[in-house]
Formats: sequence, C-alpha cells, structure tokens
Amino acid sequence: MVYNAANILTLSRLAMAAVFFLLIWLKHWTAVPVLVLAGVTDLLDGWVARRWNQQTDFGRIADPVIDKILICGGFIFLARHSDIVTAWMATIIVARELVVTGLRSLAESRGAEFAATVWGKSKMAVQSVALGWAILLITVFKPVENAPPWMVTTAHVLVWTAVVVTVMSGLVYLVQAERLVRGRKGKDA
Repeated sequence: MVYNAANILTLSRLAMAAVFFLLIWLKHWTAVPVLVLAGVTDLLDGWVARRWNQQTDFGRIADPVIDKILICGGFIFLARHSDIVTAWMATIIVARELVVTGLRSLAESRGAEFAATVWGKSKMAVQSVALGWAILLITVFKPVENAPPWMVTTAHVLVWTAVVVTVMSGLVYLVQAERLVRGRKGKDA
C-alpha cells in the first residue's frame, strides 16, 4: 500500500466508521457530524488523488469498500435500534452493495472498467441523507414518538427513497455488467 494523503484520508474514514457505529449504538447525536465528516473525506480523498496524481490500486479498491462499510453498518445499526429502518430494508441495501461489488470484481477480472454511474453516486447521496436524518431523529428525540410528526414522516420518506434508489441503481449496474460480460464474450469468441 502506498501511504499518501489520499489513502490516509480513505483509511481515516474506516476509523470514523468505528466511531460512528459506537455513537449510533449509544444513540448520541454526534454520530451525525461524524457521518458528515466521513462524507467530506470521501469527496476530499478522490479530489486529492486526482489533483496530486495519487491514484493507487489500494485507493481504487478501499474507497468504495469503506463507503459500503459505513453505509451498510449504519443501516444495520438503525434496523436494530429504531423503527425507522426495518431488517428487510437494511438487507436490501447490504445485498445491493454485495452484488455490485461482485459484479465490479467480475468485470474488472475480465479487463473491463466498471465505473460508478450517476445512479450509484445518487444512491450514496440519498442513503447518506436518509441515514443522517434517521440518526438525528433517534438521538435527539428519545423516544422517537416525542419527535414532531413531520420529522418522523420525513425520516420514513427518506429511508424509503433510499431503498428505492438503491434497488434502481443496482438494476442499472446489473444491466451494465451484463453488457460488459456479453460484449467481452463476443470479443473472446
């Protein structure tokens, strides 16, 4: 592994994920700023890597994996510690991430580039907003029933939107992977 600024930022997000999970478990509102800081480092590590030519194989692999740890772990913790996210919702989010990671590995093992799409980037943004809002709700209002109804409704709408966008982005990646594999088979024939 190359120790450069971009990779250090990426690894710092892994440490933030551990703190984030602890804060969700403790139902402490500071989980939200940690999630925001992790999001900022996600944007920053990519910018630093491109700006100062610090792109590495480690960063290319670790960056999306750590994003998945942060988001999937957050939804799993919420499924356990709130009524806003159900187990099946967390399962869909985790399953999509596992399937897309597998598809990316398959495509890249066959020499095809499997870049992020607008759907994938949108999915990450929607998931992050839903996660942050739901965490804020469960940590500020104890119990959640004490929250204003509009805040609870907003949390449910955001989480449902995150699930729908997650499924849609997964379908887009399935189509992309199928085209790559089919196109590659045609070239190999």
